[in-house]
Amino acid sequence: MPRILFLALCVASLALAACHPDADGAPADGVTHATDAFTFVGPADLVAQPLRGIDSLVGHWQGAALELTFDHGFYSDSSFAGRRDRGDLVIESLQLDGHAAELACWDDDEVADGRPLACSLYAPSVGPTESELPMDVRLQITVRFADPALRPAARALLRSIRFR
Repeated sequence: MPRILFLALCVASLALAACHPDADGAPADGVTHATDAFTFVGPADLVAQPLRGIDSLVGHWQGAALELTFDHGFYSDSSFAGRRDRGDLVIESLQLDGHAAELACWDDDEVADGRPLACSLYAPSVGPTESELPMDVRLQITVRFADPALRPAARALLRSIRFR
């Protein structure tokens, strides 16, 4: 009997480790996706959709349950800046691959695309510029989804960002 209990505990531990985020917050079952500026770990079904920015690197990734958009450049701004006075917005300050960042999640009643929930990350300085302008490169990235159970996965995706 003790042997069966021991085996059951080992199997349960392995199952929890397989679905639990790793130390960096990235899902253990995720796939690394890459842009020209950074990588992130997310669902395998995320597919990059073509976008063209004018003065920054922009992107849109679409999956069955999540969609991700980002703006990486001089003029990128926080997608939750106008929501700071709302009572339901909790902003978490964190270090993202050595850069200060803020992460927030919220419910958006005015979204018509069927994905009214969002988590967003804003990093005001993610690297030096290659121009002579005295400006920092910024990153704003938002993950949208419909199922509230995906909020931890969206947060883990944002925490998994690593700059190139």
